[in-house]
Amino acid sequence: MSGWLRRLSATYRTAVAAEAAGEYIEAAKAYALCDERHKVAEMHILEAGRRAVPGSAVGELLVAVNLLSDDREAPALLLKRLGEALLRLLRSRDLIDSDRELALHAGRVLARADEPVLAAEAFERAGDVERAVEVLTQAGDIDRVERLLAEQARVREQTARETELHAAYESALLLGRRDEAYAQLRTLCEVAKDAREPQRLADELRRKLLTSGQVELWLSSSTPGSETVRERVLLALPPLLVGRGEECGLLLGDPGVSRQHVRLSSVSEGCFAVTDLGSKNGTFLDGLQLSEKASLPLRHEGELGIGQHLRMPFTVESSVLSLQLRTGMRRGLNVRLSTELLPLPGRLGLRFATGRPVVQSEGEELRLNGQRVPSGVQLIRGDVVEQGAVRLEVL
Repeated sequence: MSGWLRRLSATYRTAVAAEAAGEYIEAAKAYALCDERHKVAEMHILEAGRRAVPGSAVGELLVAVNLLSDDREAPALLLKRLGEALLRLLRSRDLIDSDRELALHAGRVLARADEPVLAAEAFERAGDVERAVEVLTQAGDIDRVERLLAEQARVREQTARETELHAAYESALLLGRRDEAYAQLRTLCEVAKDAREPQRLADELRRKLLTSGQVELWLSSSTPGSETVRERVLLALPPLLVGRGEECGLLLGDPGVSRQHVRLSSVSEGCFAVTDLGSKNGTFLDGLQLSEKASLPLRHEGELGIGQHLRMPFTVESSVLSLQLRTGMRRGLNVRLSTELLPLPGRLGLRFATGRPVVQSEGEELRLNGQRVPSGVQLIRGDVVEQGAVRLEVL
């Protein structure tokens, strides 16, 4: 059927009537029966313009793209309308990964419509600066080309900077330099074009950082021919506040424990003292009750009582105060305090640097979360540190 005959047919008249009534999908179906490819594409472009849901509009525009992509006779005006419709959709929202293909479609269509400025914008949105430069060069828009190239150089520099900072963060994290890793993330948050992921990583790392002068962990060790010994240990810098309040370093939820019950402190090199903080049920040293808010030195070995039921044998040796909870809800917990290096099994030791726990190793290989690392690991929650038969699991 010739073109004139198609236009005189009842189906064509139905298509025209549906288009006039704004029923673009019905019009597209009727135009398709008349083999009016360009009108079908136009109807889908018009239908996209009335769709409130972006995803639905995209579907209509993609139908038009498929109809016109290989059509060498497609009118420039129709191609321009399609390209502009795609661009309007892209401008109306934050770009996502799937939008890159839409932007490329828009660029190709607009280039065919001889609209280099709009085509360049579409290619630029797709991240294809080379194509944007190409169409602008063909159009003789040298100023815009220079601006695009300068912007491309800036983007490359920023991308390289972001990559460098992220690599530095990952390296510092794996090697146990956690303050340095956090600092790299903070810098990355400041310079990144999209700071959401580095901010998430920074928030996650901040929650794991230990900066209060104490660390609680499971400590496992064994020697050849012996069973593995596993103990829960609290290592801390004095002073250590003991009680049932959340502010206490040694948190005890047992009955009879005051919110702030006692304070364990270092009074001089290698010497410690216990101070009652006005506890309701008293503090006892070797069975003798301390006067309210009184302090007594802790020497050699003995037993510290918290209220009427909690008992903690202690020893003072080599500048370390060691206590063991024998009763109560946290019985079995070992507590060790020192202002100096706290010795651990094997050839390990732990010190606090500005409140941060740092594990040191002498001679033997140290592994952090399965990765071989040098001595001087700043611990965070969830770490596993191993040296030979010694294993630390940070809580």
